[in-house]
Amino acid sequence: QMSSTPLTFGVEIEHVLVFHSSLLRPHLPPSTSIIRDLSPDTRLALRDTSQQYNATRPYYNGWAFTSPSTYYYSKENRQRCLQTHGCRGYADEVLKLEQQIFLDQAAAVDVDADAGQEDETGSVVKPRSFERWHLVRDNSLTGLDAGELRSVLERHGVIRNEHEQDENLRDKDWDSSALELVSRVLPLSDRGFRELEDALAVLNNNAAADEQSKKYIAVTNRFCGLHVHIGLPPPDASYPFPAYGDTAAVIPPAPAPPTFALRTLQHLALLLAVFEPQINALHPPHRAPGGVDLLSNRESFLQEPEEYVGEDEDDSGYASGDGDGGALCDPEKFHASFAETSPSPSEEEEEEKEEEMKEEAKLRKRARDAIFAPGMTVEALSDLMSPTRSRVVNFTYLKRNDGRART
Repeated sequence: QMSSTPLTFGVEIEHVLVFHSSLLRPHLPPSTSIIRDLSPDTRLALRDTSQQYNATRPYYNGWAFTSPSTYYYSKENRQRCLQTHGCRGYADEVLKLEQQIFLDQAAAVDVDADAGQEDETGSVVKPRSFERWHLVRDNSLTGLDAGELRSVLERHGVIRNEHEQDENLRDKDWDSSALELVSRVLPLSDRGFRELEDALAVLNNNAAADEQSKKYIAVTNRFCGLHVHIGLPPPDASYPFPAYGDTAAVIPPAPAPPTFALRTLQHLALLLAVFEPQINALHPPHRAPGGVDLLSNRESFLQEPEEYVGEDEDDSGYASGDGDGGALCDPEKFHASFAETSPSPSEEEEEEKEEEMKEEAKLRKRARDAIFAPGMTVEALSDLMSPTRSRVVNFTYLKRNDGRART
C-alpha cells in the first residue's frame, strides 16, 4: 500500500556484467591486444579497488590491454601500469558497452555513461544530478575470477565444455567487470516501477532468443549491494516528470525538494535500531553485520553511557518514555515476543533467555535515549547511526545538504 505522502525513489544496482569479447571490441582501439592470462603479480598491480578492500579483494579480475584507453578512468594509474607492466586494466570500456546495450534494447531508459567528471585532483566525481540514469564504476566492486566466471557461464547454459568449436561457447572468450547502474529520480508509482522493471529486463537479457544466443549476462557476487533511496517530491507539484518513453523531452533540473522533519528521522532510526535483527533476517548473511564490509547501526548503543544506571533498574525502568517518542517497550509484551517455543526448556535455558531479553531491553532504552536526546540535530543523528558509510542503513548522506535531509 502506497503512503498518503507522495514520495520519489531511486535505486543503485551494483552488478557484474559478464560479456562476450565481440561486444567489447568496438570500444577498444584497433591496435589493442587483449591479454587474457595474467600472473598473480600483474593482477595484484592492476587492482583498482580502494585500499580498505585489499584484504577481501586482493586481485584485479579481468582482462588486460596493451594500449591506452580512449575513455577516461584513472588515466594516470592506467598509464603507470602500461609503463611498468606493459598492460592496463579496464577503463570505461565496459560502461560504454553496457550503455550501448541499453540503447539497443530499451531506448526509453536513458542511460548516461559519461557522468564521471575529472576534478582538479584528477579524481572521478560521481554524478550529483539525477534527471537521467547513470552507469558508474565503484571501487568497492570487482569482477569474477576464472572459476566464478566459468560457473556463471555453465549455470546459464552459455557454455558446455572447454572443447566447444563455437567461439561464443568458450569461456576464454568471455570476461566480466563490475558496474553500478544508478536510476534517475523516479515517482513512487506504477510508472516508476515499470521503468525500473524495464531496466532490469535489459540487465537480465530477456530479449535473447535462448541462453546460448546471449552475449552478456548480469549477475551479482558477494560484494554487490542494492541501495534504495527514498525522497520527498519537489515542492512544485507542476514539475514535469517526463512521460515514460519520451526520450526527446527536455526536462529542467528538479527544484530542491522539501526536507524530512527531524522527528520523522528519529523514529525511523529507532525502528531500525530496535528491529535490526528482524531486518537482517530478510537479507543474505553476507549483507548483514559481520558479513562483507557491513557494520551494525546498533554499535553506538552496545555500551552503556557513563551516566546510565541500567544495572540497578528493573524492567519498568527500561520501558520508560518521555511522551514524544512513546514508550520504548512494554515489559510484558517484550517478554512475550521472546517467548520460548520449546515445550519444556531447561532452567539453564530459561535463565539464558531471560538474560538475553534484559540485555536487549537495555539496548533498546539506550537507543531511544540517545536518538531522542535533547538538542538532537540531523547531523548528530547521522553521526550516531552511521559514524561511517559501512552500515546496514547509511545515514551519512543526511547531512550532505547543510543539515537539510532530502533523501
